[in-house]
Amino acid sequence: MPLIHEIANAVRARRHELGLSQAALATASGLPLSTVRSAENLTAPSLSLSEAETMLESIGLCLQVVTNNSRTASARRSAPPPRSPLDLAAATASVSYKGHLSGEQLQHILLSQEAPHQDTWPHLAALLDEGPMSLLARVVDEMNSSTGLDRAAVWSRMGELARHLNCGRAI
Repeated sequence: MPLIHEIANAVRARRHELGLSQAALATASGLPLSTVRSAENLTAPSLSLSEAETMLESIGLCLQVVTNNSRTASARRSAPPPRSPLDLAAATASVSYKGHLSGEQLQHILLSQEAPHQDTWPHLAALLDEGPMSLLARVVDEMNSSTGLDRAAVWSRMGELARHLNCGRAI
């Protein structure tokens, strides 16, 4: 299957999983709606790799080149284990603040229907306003896999928090 077909299928499937419209994906990725539509419908005359990567990253996917080189495989085995998306998001939210938000605290806030404690507001606002959409999408995936909470419900909770904290970015 040609690469453009794989990208189109992956974007469409992931967008549906996340409960996003094409317009919401366009907003999240910063690409024109016409680019998103034409990419999904395979009518894009020349979708660039940069546009494809931007679109994929905004929904937590990526383009990746994989080699069968044994040195590359051994380097991957010796690399430290990756941090969970919740831990990465919490660290991203905490980078400019004295206090620290943990991945467990972030998960509790996203699961809870209660207003978060005021001490966490700056962290949450920074994450929801400025955090990469691809990271937020990975947090949604982790929440879904670890708690069984529907992806749309996690996105909805993030949106509620963004509105509560007067964030500029609509989630």
